[in-house]
Amino acid sequence: MHQQVRPTWAEINLDNVVHNVQAIKQCLATSCEIIAVVKADAYGHGATQIAQAALKAGATRLAVSILDEASELRQAGITAPILVLGYTPSEQGGLAARLCVSLAVYERQNAWGLVQAAEAIGEILPVHLKVDTGMGRLGVLPDEVVAFASFLRGLPGCALEGVFSHLAKADEDDIRPTLLQLQRFELALARLQQAGIAIPLVHIANSAAAMRFPASHFSAVRLGLAMYGFYPHPTLKDQGFDLRPVMSLKTKVAHTKWLPAGSPISYGGRYITRQPSFIVTLPFGYADGFQRSLSGKAAVLLRGHKIPLVGTICMDQCMADATSVPEARVGDEVVIWGQDQGLSIAADDVARSAGTIVNEVTALVSKRVPRLYSYQGRTVAVRTLLPPTDIIGSLVSDRLKQS
Repeated sequence: MHQQVRPTWAEINLDNVVHNVQAIKQCLATSCEIIAVVKADAYGHGATQIAQAALKAGATRLAVSILDEASELRQAGITAPILVLGYTPSEQGGLAARLCVSLAVYERQNAWGLVQAAEAIGEILPVHLKVDTGMGRLGVLPDEVVAFASFLRGLPGCALEGVFSHLAKADEDDIRPTLLQLQRFELALARLQQAGIAIPLVHIANSAAAMRFPASHFSAVRLGLAMYGFYPHPTLKDQGFDLRPVMSLKTKVAHTKWLPAGSPISYGGRYITRQPSFIVTLPFGYADGFQRSLSGKAAVLLRGHKIPLVGTICMDQCMADATSVPEARVGDEVVIWGQDQGLSIAADDVARSAGTIVNEVTALVSKRVPRLYSYQGRTVAVRTLLPPTDIIGSLVSDRLKQS
């Protein structure tokens, strides 16, 4: 662990990002682009660092959810094409154009406002037409595509560079809903072609579709979950795909004590020791993204042993029963998810215990958890709330001078 960060941290393996992107790239046509999805701070991994690694691995474009996320990437010096997948208020069209960011559009008034805002500062706004093929979220319906595309082409300040949709069930056993969505999307594309409307970039595939449905590839696929090392469908691992988890979450023992049988642990005293127990306190909790709903359901790794969390998870701390590891000491490394001495707890395991999906588990890891980025065996970046040590020294020096 880096000496300047708090004793709860996430390790982000950028080599695994590169590996995962290249693993998916092998199943695509050479002409098919990869759009690396780095929304929600790259599913909690850190958008800037993940974007840079993905682009190094062969991704050619990036996707985010909101314009603020695109702005963060531009401020970090990333020049690759960026698509905002979600809703963008009309008044932000000028900023999007200035940042050279493409926007999803699917409603006339909003699209017109976005383009007008860009035109007002003398800019052209690139857009991707969103089609709702069965998600029921954003997008025009397939039979409205030609009319909407014609409307967009009629706006002088609008550049229609893409058309896309989103699959709702590509990760499920029943493939029929996905095949139906693909059919609807292909019908919409055929209507555009018949109307003489050519759109350069066509994409619908998420990670699951990219790995399971070759017919979904078109001119680009959007890589999210798989890029972070998670299998969208359990059978894919057996089909030869080799994905490697990017994030490990770790902490250190903050306190140890023996408690007698009958001792209540944590808020509400809902857990009571049944025998003399060696309890370790760990400095992470639900404010770090480890849901309170995992109380009594989760375990961690300590000195090559899997030990249960006990009692209610607190905002900043939680407790574990280390009776099987009486030699544990303050400062020992604890793995929340990741590997330790041949044992592993996957983020997927944590998600199942919480009754949710792994995307949510990693996205919830809060900003106060430092991220340590490694590449080719060495730490290449650290993201923490602490300022650099030279700034801390300057602040202390200034304060002393004032006193």
